[in-house]
Amino acid sequence: KSDLLGIEIEVEQAANFIATTNLAGIFYIKEDGSLRNTGVEIISGAMPASLMIPALGWLYKLINKQRSPLDFSWRTSIHIHQNVRNLTESEFMKFVLLYLLFEKDLFIYCDVKRREGVFCVPLMECDTFLEAFFLEFKRASRLKERNLDFGSLLKRWDKYAALGAFRLKDLGTLEFRHMPGTNDLKKVIGWICLIDRLFQAS
Repeated sequence: KSDLLGIEIEVEQAANFIATTNLAGIFYIKEDGSLRNTGVEIISGAMPASLMIPALGWLYKLINKQRSPLDFSWRTSIHIHQNVRNLTESEFMKFVLLYLLFEKDLFIYCDVKRREGVFCVPLMECDTFLEAFFLEFKRASRLKERNLDFGSLLKRWDKYAALGAFRLKDLGTLEFRHMPGTNDLKKVIGWICLIDRLFQAS
């Protein structure tokens, strides 16, 4: 399987960071209108987890060297994009089923308070999606078909679901939205490892 990942790290108070930091083409910076105080997203290219971890170590060293500290406020979050473009239909369904099984534990690892907001809705609480997902799963299993009706699923997939499919069509990724903004590198690396293991198990 292709284990490519991408990461989006939201921060505020980033004016000095933008002006003084060379991200060497590994990451790039994008303005984010939902944030305040020169809030931006620091976005990576696609890379395997084995490269993402040292890349993040390098990035967080740059962040921590700033004379004007970046602010991981309550408005910020960290999103992981997992490439699923090369999964078969059955692997994709299995990946989502495994996610649903462990969703509560994933929130516990990141921050249980994240599930209370409107921008990280637990997939298990998205009733219209769940109904469509399990109906499609039963139909495909009964008819032994491999062609899933992704269009029908995507129409019912909440844009701000904790496991988001908003970028599935253009980037071919599912987005893990659980992690709040944090300067805790070890926690972010642990989160990447959890997602990678979930992906490999599918």
